[in-house]
Amino acid sequence: MKRYHMVSTFVIAFALATLLGGGYLTGRAQDATPAAVTAPLVSGQVLGSGLPDAAPGEALGLRRTIFEPDGSVPLHMHPGALVLYVESGELTYTVLEGNVQIQRVATAGTPGPTEELGPGDETVLRAGDWLFEQGVVHTAKNLTSGQTSVLVASLTASDMPFTVVHEMGTPAA
Repeated sequence: MKRYHMVSTFVIAFALATLLGGGYLTGRAQDATPAAVTAPLVSGQVLGSGLPDAAPGEALGLRRTIFEPDGSVPLHMHPGALVLYVESGELTYTVLEGNVQIQRVATAGTPGPTEELGPGDETVLRAGDWLFEQGVVHTAKNLTSGQTSVLVASLTASDMPFTVVHEMGTPAA
């Protein structure tokens, strides 16, 4: 079981690194002439993961994703359920398919309002806001001049990559 956990963790980390390193999560097109290597506008770090006995075939994970100014992710979905928490900054979140439940940050101990987003809806999530999604096709971007940090807790299919880019989100050649 330990070996399976290590292999799954490696596969998840490799898939995320491949997606990030492959340019799918950058916010700008590459120049025709290669220049010095620059950091991606969106980067991620796996903070922890495991295969819970209570959810066979699922992988439990915790990630931090950093969106630099102008950083965005193309249309994509996650094969499972996740909670996204905005740790700092602002994130513009747009839904193409599915529904998302949003909880706004509490103010002076009073819970913030809840909202539901559906297809075509867009909102700005601020520090302390969080959302719950399952199988939602969406995009996210940082339209501010500062960095945005989000934490993502997920329960996703262990035999699938964490992120599946939607065909409409595939970068043009």
